[in-house]
Amino acid sequence: MAQRKNVRVGRPAGSRGEDTIARIRASALRLFARNGYEATSLKIVAKDIGVTPATIYQYFDSKKTLYISLFDEIYQELVPQYHQAAGAESHIREQITALLRTSLASYESHPEMTYFLAGAMIDVGRSSELQETFAQRSGTLNELVLDLFEKAKHRGELPDQVDSESIASTFFGAFLGMLLRYESRKKGSMKETVEVFITLMEGRLFR
Repeated sequence: MAQRKNVRVGRPAGSRGEDTIARIRASALRLFARNGYEATSLKIVAKDIGVTPATIYQYFDSKKTLYISLFDEIYQELVPQYHQAAGAESHIREQITALLRTSLASYESHPEMTYFLAGAMIDVGRSSELQETFAQRSGTLNELVLDLFEKAKHRGELPDQVDSESIASTFFGAFLGMLLRYESRKKGSMKETVEVFITLMEGRLFR
């Protein structure tokens, strides 16, 4: 069997290929974000954009390849923003506030990317093939946040007895919870929700 060609994203051979890849990626991003990794197949993506699965296999040799290419593209855009936001502050409270506001800005400009990343936390936990891939990765947002918490402990800004993984779970879980609740109700605003959480975190919410 001939080996399927996996074209590097962003460098298709010709404008027609470029348009096809853009349509595949846009559809896959929306479907992965809405339905998750396990419930989305290349056949479903193909049907969504009106092509055959064979067309998608010309550019992506598997669903995992397509998923990871989307994940990597988003990460390459967002991780430097998170590093810059956290690096501009000196105290962990302000660093976390900056990360939350950076996440909010990302949501406001690219909501489907935000939903995709939020869903990825669940997808990776449920899929053994994704777990195997992501277990070998470094330079992730999770590592950035854990490093911030460890350094904050050394500065005396966080209690040593609290596990950094637990603090990270609280951080990511809080934003994911805010995002999912807002999406399900469409009341209030995501911006105000994040600012309320920041006020709570700073101890200024309750009178």
